[in-house]
Amino acid sequence: RYAPFTEWMTHVDIDEYLVPMGQYTNLKDMLRDVAEASGTKILNFRNIGGKLRADMSNPTGLGRRQKANTTFLQAYNCDTYKPPKPERPGDRSKKQIFQAGYMRSHYVHYTLVTESLMQTYKDLRHKFQRRFPKDPFEGYVDELTQATLVHTKTLPVELSVGYESACHYKSFDPSEMCRIGYPWPDTTDESATISQDAAPRQGRPTRRKQKDHNADGKRYNCYVNSHIEKHWVPKLEQALRRNLRRGD
Repeated sequence: RYAPFTEWMTHVDIDEYLVPMGQYTNLKDMLRDVAEASGTKILNFRNIGGKLRADMSNPTGLGRRQKANTTFLQAYNCDTYKPPKPERPGDRSKKQIFQAGYMRSHYVHYTLVTESLMQTYKDLRHKFQRRFPKDPFEGYVDELTQATLVHTKTLPVELSVGYESACHYKSFDPSEMCRIGYPWPDTTDESATISQDAAPRQGRPTRRKQKDHNADGKRYNCYVNSHIEKHWVPKLEQALRRNLRRGD
């Protein structure tokens, strides 16, 4: 019913940020370029909740709470996976931007009915298939060059209780889940299992396993998106300060 009033539409929660990436400074330009280049009418964003970063939270009792005067975008800018997010579990709760005139029925995360699905045997003729394939006008956003989704679902303090042991690299209890984010340092890569010491040993560099935890023994478990951290977080903070001065 909104198709006459808008070209593109999306359903997102208040704690979900659709963030332009690469050269883009807004979603409108990105959508126009994607639609013109590939004819995409449905653009999927894989969705995996970010972790509350330890450096953006304070201990309270046995858990942790987000620091005052920090934005949710920065506090939860710590995804479990390095971009791009994997198909699973990223597709389970994906979000979509779609052309309102093409989408006939939509339910939160998923496409239900599109113009392509409504085509009849007469419309398709020799192209008719008994099982409807993937929508020909549906695609996935490039998280490195187009846009990405940051899900900043609040972590209640009570769900972070016990993080000291659950997040320690010596914890082997599978029933414990580390819900606090300890980002991999910018200079490290968890896929590299060995590194070289600067000092040679008998004329050859010494090889050792790369540490997967910080000085406090907390295991690295997420990644900070540097473009969001350095570019979009300052812009958001600036906009919030400007609105506060105006009394909005």
